[in-house]
Amino acid sequence: MRRLAAGTLVSGFIAAGVLAGAGTAVADDGTTHGEGGAAATVEGLKTYGEAVIRGAAGDQQVSAGLFEMSVEGGGMLQTYCVDIHTPTQTDAEYHETDWSGTSLGANEDAGRIHWILRNSYPQVNDLAALADRAGIRGELTEQDAAAGTQVAIWRYS
Repeated sequence: MRRLAAGTLVSGFIAAGVLAGAGTAVADDGTTHGEGGAAATVEGLKTYGEAVIRGAAGDQQVSAGLFEMSVEGGGMLQTYCVDIHTPTQTDAEYHETDWSGTSLGANEDAGRIHWILRNSYPQVNDLAALADRAGIRGELTEQDAAAGTQVAIWRYS
């Protein structure tokens, strides 16, 4: 199972874009639970910036970036949202599941999302190197890097 997590667990493990593979967390609907997967509760946005989503109905300004989650049994992790059309709810409990059980299951761009998670902030935390690779002149902040990573994920999800 893979956990869409881009950050560091308090216990010291690095949650690489996806821990050990390609899965995600889905909100608990009270009827299904992952088989042996981790459970975590959304605490809210931790590192984020503002983004503009352009759509047929017009532009929408949103907060975009890393969510912090408390893991059942202890620890914290940071995650990105993979579905812009399904709002993340603070205090919602999520359970680890395979990507096939999520909106990414049939998404032909799931591999691109996986690449983004592995090759973007915070997995790559050298902000100067990220800015250089992205062609950004000037300083790249953690907030801008997190927002940019989130928007890139949304683009393909």
